[in-house]
Amino acid sequence: MVVWITGASSGIGEALAREYSKKGADLILSSRRIHELERVAKSCDGNPDKIKILPLDLLESDQANIWVKDAIDLFGSIDILINNGGIGHLGDVVKMSSEVERQVMETNFWGHVNISKALLPHLIEKNTGSIVTIGSILGAFGSPGLAAYSASKHAL
Repeated sequence: MVVWITGASSGIGEALAREYSKKGADLILSSRRIHELERVAKSCDGNPDKIKILPLDLLESDQANIWVKDAIDLFGSIDILINNGGIGHLGDVVKMSSEVERQVMETNFWGHVNISKALLPHLIEKNTGSIVTIGSILGAFGSPGLAAYSASKHAL
C-alpha cells in the first residue's frame, strides 16, 4: 500500500506517517519544509527504503499534475492520498490583507482540490484508492483571529 501524506512535516501528518510506517506502508511525505520531512522520515520505524520525500507547496497548486506524476513515479502507484497540508494566519479580519486571505484559501482549499483532481484519473484507472482530507473543527465555527483559516476549512 502506497500512502501519500501532504503536511507530513509536523502534527497530524507526522503522526500519520509514523503509524502508516509501523504498518509497513510505502510512504510519500510532502510539505514545504524538506529538513522537517527528512527528520520525520528518520523517526519512522519502518524500512527507510519505503519512505520517499516529495517537497511541494500547496500554494502553487497549479503544479498538481506534476506532483501527481512525480508521486506515482516514486512507487509506481498511489493507493491513499491524505490531504493534510495547510497554513493558518492569526490576525484581525479587519486588518488582514486580501492577499493573505487568498493565500490561506489557495493553500488550505484549492491545494487539496487540485491535488485530488489531478490524482483522480489514476485512481479511476486502477478502480481503487482513497482520498482523505483533514479538516478542522474550526470549519464548523469561527474563532477570534482565525477567520481566513476557518473559512478555508469550512470550504473543505
